[in-house]
Amino acid sequence: MKHPKETVLDAAVQIAKAIQPSIGNICEIVVHDFRDLNRSVIAYEGNLTGRKIGAPITPLSLEIMADGGRTKALTERLLTTDDGRTIKSTVVALCDDDDRIVGSFCINIDVTNLRHTLHLLESIAGSEKDTSPYTFPDTLPELVHSVMEQETRRLGRALTNLDARSRREVVRSLNNHQVFAIRNSVKLVADHLGVSRATLYTDLEKVRAETGTVPST
Repeated sequence: MKHPKETVLDAAVQIAKAIQPSIGNICEIVVHDFRDLNRSVIAYEGNLTGRKIGAPITPLSLEIMADGGRTKALTERLLTTDDGRTIKSTVVALCDDDDRIVGSFCINIDVTNLRHTLHLLESIAGSEKDTSPYTFPDTLPELVHSVMEQETRRLGRALTNLDARSRREVVRSLNNHQVFAIRNSVKLVADHLGVSRATLYTDLEKVRAETGTVPST
């Protein structure tokens, strides 16, 4: 008999295979398994973002993972890709029988042409949107780079040469978003911050002591 976690993920994979052809080539559906964040993609139907089976977790799935499944879905997030397309993304938490989050089910739809059609109305209405590029990472370095870019925009300044207080603020944000749950992420984050791994580990210990969190296993 399969473990309930396997059953949930297997069902999600089958649903992805059934839904994507009905929507067509403007849609992709991705299933993530949170047991290995470096290779979390276990199903990939459609081809909008060029990822493959074994690609790492994305920032949106990290966000829903960090929430522990309390937020069951992140709905209709509009993301701008590096090549200028607009993707409408919905991420749903996959939970086992004990309501523990085990993965995510992601639906991405390319709405670029629709957005172009509505451009005139948006201009007249004066609507605003986040035009910062969103990366669907193929590798761990790409994932960490994407997350660090988000932190750069949040702070409004470069992340190198930060004072200790500002650096710990960044580390606290990354810890809250489960970035350090990803294997081998510490070295990459340290490189982005321009500090040694020892310094980063010290900051991380202080942040976890303040928040009462413990390292993920």
